[in-house]
Amino acid sequence: MPKKLPVYPILIALGIVLICVYIWLSTKPQTDMQGKGRNAPAVVSVAHPVIKPMPITLDELGTVEAEQSVNIIAQINGALKKIAFEPGQEVKQGDLLFELDASVPAANLAQAKANLQRAEAQHTALQSTANRYESLVKLEYITRQQYDDAVAAATAQAAVVASEKALVAQAEIQLAYTQIRAPISGKTSHTIVHVGDLITANSTTPLVVINRLDQVLITFSVAQKQLADVQRYQRIGTLKVLIVDQSHDRKGVLPMVDTPNQSHVSQIHGELISIDNNVNNQSGTVALKARVANTDHLFWPGELVNVQLVLTTEPKAIVIPDKAVQMSQQGNYVYIVKEGKAYKQAITLARRVKQEAVIEAGLQGNEAVIVEVPSGLAEGKAVVINP
Repeated sequence: MPKKLPVYPILIALGIVLICVYIWLSTKPQTDMQGKGRNAPAVVSVAHPVIKPMPITLDELGTVEAEQSVNIIAQINGALKKIAFEPGQEVKQGDLLFELDASVPAANLAQAKANLQRAEAQHTALQSTANRYESLVKLEYITRQQYDDAVAAATAQAAVVASEKALVAQAEIQLAYTQIRAPISGKTSHTIVHVGDLITANSTTPLVVINRLDQVLITFSVAQKQLADVQRYQRIGTLKVLIVDQSHDRKGVLPMVDTPNQSHVSQIHGELISIDNNVNNQSGTVALKARVANTDHLFWPGELVNVQLVLTTEPKAIVIPDKAVQMSQQGNYVYIVKEGKAYKQAITLARRVKQEAVIEAGLQGNEAVIVEVPSGLAEGKAVVINP
């Protein structure tokens, strides 16, 4: 009688076969769809190169400086009696800033004036005597020596009068120093002095600093090898400088409130005013300065800004969107569309200006350049242009 095979191993084997069939059936359609997805054309957006004038610039980092900056220092000693401004306030030339105790300078002025009056009275008397002796010496009622002595005394007293006048003027200056006024118009800094403090003359620490902000200077440097180009173009005419307004970069720090003057400003124009007369041996650069109007106070002394020195304008530059430029170990390239497929085109990038790229070589101007390269795009892949 034949042996019966065990039932359980057969059932287990049958179950494994069913599971494998299920997995194959469930994954086969998905694999087919993935294959179809890989072969499906990529949808791309394209742009044709534009031929237009583009500036040739040197892009550098600059530092803002106040065109005029004055350290306010007391000229005499005295107790501070009054502060006539708020820290950070805009002041005009001639405005009162500080007032010192004027009692001592006023007393010195009064004494100097009294000494002057006494000297003038003595001079009047001596001059009268000299005038009288002039007629008497002609009549020989007095000797010539007496007349000469009278004239000498009057002349000496006239010198004393002149000296006393100088002392009065000096005392008036000292009294005027008790009122410290703004020598320029501008914005005041913070101050560390308070009413009642004893102020020392000619201190190394200024009472306040005034910066003129309606017009600022931008200091930046260029490589010494670029100096010849800068000088060559400067001889043709005044070079324009563009200062990029960086206020939009601060939106991540604090909420920005748009104002009529600042909401849409992207660049501010200035002009190059000077080139330093030496090359920095350590950095191999030359310092340049530009003057920029700053009526809205967009720029602050000490601030770092992006500077574009415009040397000239290329009249017929080939321009494409900057994001279309790709980079590889072999150099820069773009994808162009030919007969429904994507192909790499090597290019020579001349420079970038904002969101645009100026192409020196590699494009003629009639190509369809893929602007936004989709992930996985490869040479020869079929593409469909997004209308």
